[in-house]
Amino acid sequence: MDTTVVYLENGCIHPDCTLTPQQVLLKHAGGVYTTALFTPDGCVVDWDLHRQRLLRGIEVLNTRPSQPFQPLLSTLQAQGSSLSAFLEQAVVPRVREALGAFFGGRIGSGPGSSCPAGSSPDAHHQQQQQQQGQGQEQDKDQEQQLLQQQQQQHAMFVVIISPTGTGKAAVVADASATVTGGTEVGLATAAATEGPQQGAVGGAQELPVSVAVYCKSVQLQPYGSQHAIQAAVLGAPRPLPVAKAASWVAERRSYEERRPAEAAEVLLSDSEGRILEGLTTNFFVIMTAPGAAEPTVATTASTTRHAATEDDEGGRTSNSQAQSGDAACESASSVTAPASQATLRGCGTDSAVALPGTAAARVVEAARRLGLRVELEPPRAAERAQWSEAFVCNSVRGILPLSRVFCPQDNAWGADPWDCPLPHAAGPHTSALLAEMRRLQTLTPWNQL
Repeated sequence: MDTTVVYLENGCIHPDCTLTPQQVLLKHAGGVYTTALFTPDGCVVDWDLHRQRLLRGIEVLNTRPSQPFQPLLSTLQAQGSSLSAFLEQAVVPRVREALGAFFGGRIGSGPGSSCPAGSSPDAHHQQQQQQQGQGQEQDKDQEQQLLQQQQQQHAMFVVIISPTGTGKAAVVADASATVTGGTEVGLATAAATEGPQQGAVGGAQELPVSVAVYCKSVQLQPYGSQHAIQAAVLGAPRPLPVAKAASWVAERRSYEERRPAEAAEVLLSDSEGRILEGLTTNFFVIMTAPGAAEPTVATTASTTRHAATEDDEGGRTSNSQAQSGDAACESASSVTAPASQATLRGCGTDSAVALPGTAAARVVEAARRLGLRVELEPPRAAERAQWSEAFVCNSVRGILPLSRVFCPQDNAWGADPWDCPLPHAAGPHTSALLAEMRRLQTLTPWNQL
């Protein structure tokens, strides 16, 4: 597997960076970030959603007592500028620079690449859109081409905006009253060991923030019931769920250390037994009415960008899930049973108790287009007998079907253990959502961000 990493910090590219995604985020623990997918032909998936996440994250994080981004906001106000303009003028160029270095240095020159180094990915982007529109009309030659494309490596990239000066140090004070058990030391260590800032964007007196972009190749996995994962309901809600704060990497560490070996993800719940989200994913269930007809689904082989052996912040999936990426993905083209008999339940993007994920936004949009009933509220453990399917999702790993959800003995609330094997792992509704979500995603060439 190609392990190329490109790291850009405040305009300086480090092409041979040895840091992991988690280490980079800990270095910028006072900031906000987003993690996106970069395709083999040089396109960013759903960039506009990630742009909106960064803007919202800065505003939300600034509501903390230390107001870490107030120097930035005050500077922008004095300049007659805005957060949106700051993103376009100071952040997006850095993203293009990092992705250009990564695309030209690894994907463009790699064996089997579909786009030469230094060339524009526009033509390949248009060709990919045409292939996606063919749907079930793909012939055997096209399916073989898709299988070959699936074997190519995608990449994940992380964009981090963190305050410099007083805002950076304040993360320890903010975290001390809110983080989960035993993580204050991790945050303090991250802040103390970072050392002097390398200089703010545009000069310390202009924009008192640091911008970092981290790119790393990832290996995709096939989708299907045989690749479904397990999730353990173990943790309490995150301190600041509505923003993708870099400090969460340290705050969640104790849960990662206690994660059962068979579980690929840890789920967070509240004292009422509502399951809110995963450590790095959003959580959804499919509930079907008693006596409803079993749905069936038509599938077609296609490429997938929904799983990786390393998650968006560097956490490993369980060893049993590290499968090869050279098998075809089962993508649903239609559900033959009435979709109205099924309900999708999970936190929406306006939820105040879970991260408004970019993949989750596409899942909700896809469900409505498919005609499923949508209930934007956390699934309740007490209603697990009604779950027919369940899955977690995020922007890099896409939809990961669940074969089992369970609550171990040492959960955060001292609740009685329970076990819920899912009747349909990678079931028809989950598969239909994956296919529709892929159709809804936008692909933007890196040089057109």
